[in-house]
Amino acid sequence: MASCLRNQIKRDIDNVLFSDFGEMHIIDDKEVLAIVEKNTSKLLNDRFRQGFDGSYEVYLYVHAKVRDLVRLPVEGDYCRVDGLTYSVISATDDCGLAILILGSDVG
Repeated sequence: MASCLRNQIKRDIDNVLFSDFGEMHIIDDKEVLAIVEKNTSKLLNDRFRQGFDGSYEVYLYVHAKVRDLVRLPVEGDYCRVDGLTYSVISATDDCGLAILILGSDVG
């Protein structure tokens, strides 16, 4: 039963997820079909409360096929996406689907 579910998930990843929502991105110098979501949040610190610019945290959530990546990065490593370098916060392989959470601080 578990292998049937895994096979269905792999088919869905290929036939539904990326064909409907994927776009081409450059990940570690390789063009990859991926889903990339950017989330930027402003840090509320004392400088910001006083009217100065604060820091930003930029998070990228990347979903791609593991087999399409140059390598699956590890936590604490760096990963380049579309020309920008991010720290790897989390990287998992879920039935052939790479789920990456990447972060960067912008001052």
